[in-house]
Amino acid sequence: MVSALGIGASRAPTTVYSEGVANIVSAMASHSIRRIAVVSAAPVGPREEQAFFERRVLMPILEQCFGATYDDMRRMEEVLQRSENDWISVRPPRLLDNPATGSYRIGIAPQPQSRSITYGDLATALLDSLDRPEFYAKAAFVAN
Repeated sequence: MVSALGIGASRAPTTVYSEGVANIVSAMASHSIRRIAVVSAAPVGPREEQAFFERRVLMPILEQCFGATYDDMRRMEEVLQRSENDWISVRPPRLLDNPATGSYRIGIAPQPQSRSITYGDLATALLDSLDRPEFYAKAAFVAN
């Protein structure tokens, strides 16, 4: 199962991510589906894992603009943590509407010098992550 639920760029409070994934997890249990990959965002991760510039400059600005969305993404990840599923939350940085490059990097720690990923490469990473048990029950950073 893959979830790319979202509201786009918005300052408005939302529950689309957390309630949406809660509904998906419930439906998965009804149909004995165990694996799910979801799209989150790089700013959702702990600040101490981020590079100095991101932690001190970029993330506070992003939190001011999109903090309500990031809060709901954190609630979404909590829903996944409480589930019994094999889940992965993929945290991309800035998304680019460019042609896919055909490659991406994924890992548990933020990738240095990774400030963007194309939509196509993110889609590939989501699908690929379903077959990567080393990432189950974790949030992973992905970027070009």
